[in-house]
Amino acid sequence: MEHDAFAAGTGASPGVGRGQLHVDVDDALDAIAAGGSVVLALPSSAPGDVPALTRAAGVVTLDQGPDCHAAIVARGAGVPAVVGVDGLQISGAGIAVGDIVVPVGTMVTVDGNAGEIRLEPLTSTVVGIQLAKATRMGMKSVESAEIETAAGLVGDRYHGSKHRQLSVQSLSELADAERQFGQPIDPLLTRRNVTISHGDIPRTPGHRWSVGDVELEVVRDAAPCKMLDMEIGDGARTVMRQRAGVICRVIAGGTLSLGDEVVL
Repeated sequence: MEHDAFAAGTGASPGVGRGQLHVDVDDALDAIAAGGSVVLALPSSAPGDVPALTRAAGVVTLDQGPDCHAAIVARGAGVPAVVGVDGLQISGAGIAVGDIVVPVGTMVTVDGNAGEIRLEPLTSTVVGIQLAKATRMGMKSVESAEIETAAGLVGDRYHGSKHRQLSVQSLSELADAERQFGQPIDPLLTRRNVTISHGDIPRTPGHRWSVGDVELEVVRDAAPCKMLDMEIGDGARTVMRQRAGVICRVIAGGTLSLGDEVVL
């Protein structure tokens, strides 16, 4: 297993899904209806569980084999699934494997290719820095860049703006959008300045957080780029709503590089 994998079983439906852990079907459906991404863990599944199984980001069960009910339903819906997990215990509070206890609500990843369940690394990092010199010019990826206090990313079309000084997106939120859209979404095409490896980006206006040595203040949720439907396909802009990152002011600038840690 990978270093962050805490359980293994049989990969019964391919793909990788990420979401908050739920162990109750009704609670999972409520979370999904509210726009959440859910990993559903059940001892076994029944026909009444199908609405939750088909809408989850990932499925985990104690049932054995690729022909069990949950595996068949998950494959039919294109939902990643791991079944027959070794040593898995499920209770109303969450799941446990040996000494590792994972409470309901924890962000977990189901890897139906490798047959693993993983916890996200505690530290998010910068995995992309992108800029464009003008509004309709293509985005360029760089390994490092200068971020100026109260001005933004040097060389970018929004450098010097009063409020829109830096835009930041998360690969986790892009993954949620891809799952709904049904095909990959290139982070470059979203036209955000900074991409972080994982985590839910803070969206409360006034919230302060740091990306490397750069301190940011949230201004607002970022609206999806108007060019998305043209660049990716019809419906791309719709699935990116509330997943398109945030617009920030730069409170303290500095040099930003790939691999820099993020404190949400």
